[in-house]
Amino acid sequence: MSLGCKPDCALCVWRWREEKLLASKAAPSPVNYQISFSQGDFTRLTACGPGHLTFWSLDGRFYDRLTHESGRFLLRPTASIESATENGSQQQKGQGKVISTTHWGNLLVWGEQGTIELEITRKDG
Repeated sequence: MSLGCKPDCALCVWRWREEKLLASKAAPSPVNYQISFSQGDFTRLTACGPGHLTFWSLDGRFYDRLTHESGRFLLRPTASIESATENGSQQQKGQGKVISTTHWGNLLVWGEQGTIELEITRKDG
């Protein structure tokens, strides 16, 4: 994958060995600290940065379409997400959780609806 800079900030997913672009779409945020594939599902990516966590999916018959959904903080203050990782596949019930870090040091566990299911805090914080 690659991420362009301004003006379009396009996220591109490549089949590197064949030098073929599979899909491309403008990223909703121009600043991303990290973009990574899911450990259990190559069609899912997670991007994070100041004030956002974005869930990406490769869709279509030939994985030629990128779609995204922004994480929703709901009643919590918007956080600068420093890093995130997804483990497992969303198709397996109860799997595919995204865990992210915040700028204040807590861990957030994100659910299937793009909302925070659990916040893990430090003992003294």
